[in-house]
Amino acid sequence: MFHNFTNNRDEFNVTKDGVLKANNTIPDSPDRYVSGQNLVLNGVENEFHMIIDGKGKKSPNSEVKIELRAKESCGAECIEVLVDSDIPPEDFFRFWSDPTNWPND
Repeated sequence: MFHNFTNNRDEFNVTKDGVLKANNTIPDSPDRYVSGQNLVLNGVENEFHMIIDGKGKKSPNSEVKIELRAKESCGAECIEVLVDSDIPPEDFFRFWSDPTNWPND
């Protein structure tokens, strides 16, 4: 999965089943890809790459929970506002391929 983003972020945190995955962990060989491996190019490129696949699951029908949290770069003047406006994770699934899952603002 690849996404670009406009504003630089202080950090991106990717967790897989609650375990933090380090940045720049996507291997050269696709045979070694595992869900949660990621690469953040924060600066000129502003790109986020992440591997999502079925490898490493406990069983074929089990689910893996991957969370991405991006912290906005805003400086000391907005730290209090960010803490007060933390949005909790959603309690439902969104499918990237279903446009009805996404607001059209």
